[in-house]
Amino acid sequence: PNPEVGWKDTYSWFQYHFNFTVRETVALIGAHTLGRAHLNASGYINPWVFLAPNLWGSQMLDNMFYVFVSAQVSQWTQQIIPESGK
Repeated sequence: PNPEVGWKDTYSWFQYHFNFTVRETVALIGAHTLGRAHLNASGYINPWVFLAPNLWGSQMLDNMFYVFVSAQVSQWTQQIIPESGK
């Protein structure tokens, strides 16, 4: 799915292509706790969850992605990555 769309479009994409339920889509999105964005794949860089200044990502599948998003949403600022223009 397009990384620049919101929940509605993301869920619609997973429902159309894989017949995923809301629960299945939310579980899959939660896997962001384990990963990071790669510039060559998405145009974005860095992990989705910062646990400490030098510890990126989690060692286990948990709800930290959702905790991070809900706690930080009002503090997010858009930054442009020069290499990708995103």
